[in-house]
Amino acid sequence: MIGFGFTVPGRPVPWQRTASYHGRRITPTKTRDYQKRVGFAALAFLPKGWPLDARYSVEIFAKTTRRPDLDNIAKTVCDALNGIAWKDDRQVDRIYIERHAGESIEVSVEVLS
Repeated sequence: MIGFGFTVPGRPVPWQRTASYHGRRITPTKTRDYQKRVGFAALAFLPKGWPLDARYSVEIFAKTTRRPDLDNIAKTVCDALNGIAWKDDRQVDRIYIERHAGESIEVSVEVLS
């Protein structure tokens, strides 16, 4: 299988509710900044010729001393990889996530088809 992995140091930031301002949705700065860090980390390890039109499997190992909702961690990571590892996170068919002690996040992405 074709795949790649990367690590983002520091405490993972779970997805936070977006605010609405005059009908526009605004992602909180903390979430947006963390998503940029995830995206930059992924770009450093993205293989040349990576397919954006495939189906994907994602593994996430969230190392944190806090207990954030794991689905919100997955949403932050998957949304951060839109336009980098895939066109849209709707292409992700499988997500595996676990929590461990520490302060980083490890992500592996594999092409399913």
